[in-house]
Amino acid sequence: MTDGNLDESLIEEQTSQTTAEDVTLDDASTGEEDVSSLKAQLEEAQKKAEELEEKNKQLFERTKKKAKQPKPDNSTQTTDVDLLEFFGKGGTKEEYAVLQTIMKGSDKSLSEAQEDPIFLAVKEQASAKEKAEQAQLGASGGSPTEKKVDTSKMSKEEHEKHAQAIIDKAMRGN
Repeated sequence: MTDGNLDESLIEEQTSQTTAEDVTLDDASTGEEDVSSLKAQLEEAQKKAEELEEKNKQLFERTKKKAKQPKPDNSTQTTDVDLLEFFGKGGTKEEYAVLQTIMKGSDKSLSEAQEDPIFLAVKEQASAKEKAEQAQLGASGGSPTEKKVDTSKMSKEEHEKHAQAIIDKAMRGN
């Protein structure tokens, strides 16, 4: 190595040492600020952790209370026996649909819903409508004005006379 190269390398070393010392001094001055900010962040994190633990305890207590609550009474649910009895007594699908609505809205059993005033009114209205439909007169086939004649015991001549009379009557329009 030459003297010129040595001087240059020494200058570079001194420069790099100077910048390293500057960085160390800068780090030391900001280090105190970093420590205080890190302590503040740590305190915040600890507070949040405590809050989360408290919320967790509250939620755990709620789930305990829900688990201790009694299960719903199955008396409001319809059994197959109840359905067979209802339809066996002449209940219709439409009436059953009304009963289901009443049962859901008021938490009543099938037998209780059948005694509900709303259902009784719907059932009465349906029976009144059915009676009104049955009471209507059907189309009349006309009233018979002549006697029916038994042609099974007639002779051939009597049968021809009777047939001729019916034809004559039809031709006259009576």
